[in-house]
Amino acid sequence: MTPSTSPAPEAIGPAGPGASTDPEVRARILSQRAARYARRDQAEDDGQHVRLLFFSHGNSDYAISLEDLREVRVLRGFCPIPGARPVVPGIFYYRGEVLSIHDLSAFMGTPTGAESHWVLIVERDKQRLGIMAKDVVDVREVAQASVRPSPITLGERAVCVQGVVDKNTLLLRTEALFSTPSFFRGL
Repeated sequence: MTPSTSPAPEAIGPAGPGASTDPEVRARILSQRAARYARRDQAEDDGQHVRLLFFSHGNSDYAISLEDLREVRVLRGFCPIPGARPVVPGIFYYRGEVLSIHDLSAFMGTPTGAESHWVLIVERDKQRLGIMAKDVVDVREVAQASVRPSPITLGERAVCVQGVVDKNTLLLRTEALFSTPSFFRGL
């Protein structure tokens, strides 16, 4: 294209410079765009889905894979650990063993504000821990391709986040929760 020629209306769209005001041309262009976007959504859905539990704690929404979730229980209380970091405020008794309970809001640096009503028992490689939750929202199947990258604003905490689903729900990376010292250690 030379500097003196203008692009075809299809290249810029109905609202751009040199666009046709003909309603038939606009309808055709919008129809082509709709078909292109529909193909992109179908291409993104590669058939791989993951079942997730959606929950909230503090001011944030989270999701965790059902593969790593052993149980969801009502949090009846826990034993605080004197001098422990806020990320691991205490321990609780679960089916004959003592597990640590973890506060995602404290780990992510967001204010907790509300009390926890639930504890999610997470298991990975025969290790278990509890994660505090204010509300358990939903269980849904999500296309693996719809998971967006984790925000860079999380800094070093991003290692525990696989990505973002829906609008702003953080998808937790369970294996990282067990291997990240700042999340796993209470002291």
